Amino acid sequence: MARPAQENLNGTDLSKPIPPSRPMKGWKDNPIDDKGAAFNEPLVPLGIFTEDHRSTYCPEIFTDGIYYGERDTSPYGVGELDGALITGFVREGVAKRLAQASQLLPPGYAFLVRDPLRTEQVQRSLFEHFKNKLMAPPFNYSEEVAIEKTQDYVSQPSRANSPHMTGGAVDLTIIEFEPEAWAEMQRLTAQLKSLPPPADPQGVDLTPLEERRYRIEMQRYALMREHSKMLDMGVAFDEVSADTLGNPKTALRYYEEKLERDGGLAPEDREPLKNRRILYNALSAVGFTFFPEEPWHADFGNKFWAQQSGAPAALYGYAAPSPENMWHEDIRRKHHANNIALNRRETPVQAMDKTGRVNSLVSTVFAIAQRLGGMRARGQHHLAERINPDKLMPLDAPQP
Repeated sequence: MARPAQENLNGTDLSKPIPPSRPMKGWKDNPIDDKGAAFNEPLVPLGIFTEDHRSTYCPEIFTDGIYYGERDTSPYGVGELDGALITGFVREGVAKRLAQASQLLPPGYAFLVRDPLRTEQVQRSLFEHFKNKLMAPPFNYSEEVAIEKTQDYVSQPSRANSPHMTGGAVDLTIIEFEPEAWAEMQRLTAQLKSLPPPADPQGVDLTPLEERRYRIEMQRYALMREHSKMLDMGVAFDEVSADTLGNPKTALRYYEEKLERDGGLAPEDREPLKNRRILYNALSAVGFTFFPEEPWHADFGNKFWAQQSGAPAALYGYAAPSPENMWHEDIRRKHHANNIALNRRETPVQAMDKTGRVNSLVSTVFAIAQRLGGMRARGQHHLAERINPDKLMPLDAPQP
């Protein structure tokens, strides 16, 4: 993977330095334009099995339900965080902008979305998860102190203010494919995009067309899982760390400030500087802003975005998954459970539709996955490290 990244693609300079951020103080005071057209924009799914959402369909974007524990590169087990979703849901306008940004990435690169919409339940679960760690050894804080310190890492659930509860916040990174795998990925993606949308997205019959689509999707995700790796951003996803001088390495402009301060960078620092710039510039080119304290957190339309962009108001408020969203979520969960059962040689889970009939698309996962592999498998993607109490450090910035 020594292939150099193209840093100027489609007229977008991906090598530009990341500029200073606006102060985040007072971000909660930004109003929400609840009369605007975007306020009621629907949530749409990203990733696999989204071909029926043609206006936002972008198979070039991959997802990893890290809080659901979709793969064993997640530090969480399935069911460990109440309310976690395996599906990555975002607002329709966010999905369209992610698709636009994906076209700006250098060849061989793709977005991996790890944490977009959070339900109120999972936001509460994350908060409780950190609070309980701080109340346990080696910290042994009282509950009152633990609640205060937890807010350095995870915001308290708030329908008015939690950016991840709007569908406008996206935690993501970039993965790079091995050259041969990228060529195969392009071939498979072209095949996938050439297929017509399903005539009956919620149908129970696995037609030859749907079986073909499924096979291609499994091949693509096997390539992503086994023949790609995350770009080096200097810190692992969700890691909170500092250098020997106490400077927060997790801050978005850490390497920019180090370059400005020292006049140069060590060889091991040049790669994360370049990679953070690629991610930042590709997304900012289509209207996203970034949370100043994390190199993986991008926003559009929420209060963080309003604060960083200078917009007079946020476009999005609280959003909850619709019944259609949860139908998609149920299919994803049943599919995931079947893959785990396959790996353990257990009985497959039957997925029922609203009429109580068996959904054959999910029920046939055994026959196909036996040849193509399951979704929850080891890959070259770094573990999140934020839940390790030894890595906790106090921060003064607002947390997403």
